[in-house]
Amino acid sequence: MSFPRMVKRGVRWGLHRAGYDVVPYPPSGETSPPAPRLVPETAAWLSSLGIRTILDIGAHEGEFANMIRAVLPAARIVSFEPLPDCFAALETNMRGVPDFVAFNVALGDHDGMTSLYRSDYTPSSSLLSMADRHKSAFPFTAGGREEPVRVRRLDDVAGSLALEQQILVKIDVQGYEHKVLAGAAKVVEEAVLVIVETSFETLYHGQELFDGVYALLRRRGFRYVGSFAQLHDPVDGQVLQQDSMFLHDAVAATGDRRPSREDDCAHD
Repeated sequence: MSFPRMVKRGVRWGLHRAGYDVVPYPPSGETSPPAPRLVPETAAWLSSLGIRTILDIGAHEGEFANMIRAVLPAARIVSFEPLPDCFAALETNMRGVPDFVAFNVALGDHDGMTSLYRSDYTPSSSLLSMADRHKSAFPFTAGGREEPVRVRRLDDVAGSLALEQQILVKIDVQGYEHKVLAGAAKVVEEAVLVIVETSFETLYHGQELFDGVYALLRRRGFRYVGSFAQLHDPVDGQVLQQDSMFLHDAVAATGDRRPSREDDCAHD
């Protein structure tokens, strides 16, 4: 989900109900969501972690990939996006980017085919059906249809990717985050940082809220270190969702990167 675009659409809808309209400026006809923005301090901190591989799960059209590439230009980016049209846009937007690869597949806790609930606002599409709280806050996301998509476990895919530490795992899959984590135990164990979308209200049926995701990642040796971005209800300003950052305990305790397997071998 693109937080800036979601908020902009929500504000526009609220103004429309009040009898106002918003005219884009400049009127370029641009329809792609704006890239997420990082404060300089967070960008500097990310750069200090020595990240070499970025797993971009729920890539949409490459908003996060383009943003993080500017911060970590030497890192390899591996993106996963199940919607065919969004996947095509992702490949177009990332064309010519060195060390980038993308897979037209959803990630979860099993391998097979399933139905994806495609929203008319594609960043809100999910393998879980949308809850009323989401529809009431963002009515423009409510319409859509079901589409068949392939689902795979990240642990099963990772063996063919030759992942290089240090690893950043970003998960933005509209309430399905706990299922992705369930199918990615081995990969997450190797990660230095996990950026995962977490909700404080039920926006999708069957999702784990922040507390559940927090508990899961604490058991895996990560600690919560702050918010990457937040999504507010455009009506009352309540925080509905955020991209939460979880740092591996080994890094949080030392302030340095995690020892790699190569480091371990050097001491054998």
